[in-house]
Amino acid sequence: MMNYTVKQLADKLEVTKATITNNAKALDLELKKIDNVIQIDGKQAELIAQRINKNKQVNSMINKDIEDGNVSTTQPEEKATRDDDLIEILKKQIEDLKKDKAEYINQVNNLNDLLKQQQTLLSQQQSLQLQSNEKINALEIELKEVQEDIKYQTKDVSFKDENGRSHGDVESNSQVEKFYRDLRNDSSNQKQESFISRLFKR
Repeated sequence: MMNYTVKQLADKLEVTKATITNNAKALDLELKKIDNVIQIDGKQAELIAQRINKNKQVNSMINKDIEDGNVSTTQPEEKATRDDDLIEILKKQIEDLKKDKAEYINQVNNLNDLLKQQQTLLSQQQSLQLQSNEKINALEIELKEVQEDIKYQTKDVSFKDENGRSHGDVESNSQVEKFYRDLRNDSSNQKQESFISRLFKR
């Protein structure tokens, strides 16, 4: 079996050099020095390792009991704290949801009002359009009737004279000529009467 120095065995067992020497003393092991360096033979190293591992197990159990005891004594307080925090978080979420609900209801009401306004405007626009269409139809009918009356009351016999000037509506022109002819006749008759009157006065 190989020999170990204190440092080599401490590194292997992952403990301090003091732990190695203390356990060697507790086991009443006689450690030899070679060239002023403590040497631990294989059997001694095995005994020291067994004792250290046993102490580790005991310490681990003690620590576990201590931890379990601490958990048992502090767990209710920690749980109560966590519960209080959770309650506060839930309360805040409820308040936020209430605000969101109020805003949502307000938005819905605004949209309903806007929809009613749009429906009213649309109804008014449709009514105005209907009235406008009715007026247009009435005017078209009236215009058609006027055109029919003009068509049957007058005759369009436009022609151009020898000078190239356009003459339209012979019937209307005839009436105008008749008017001027009557006017000239009246004027001529008045002159004759005036002449006869002067003769008789003489």
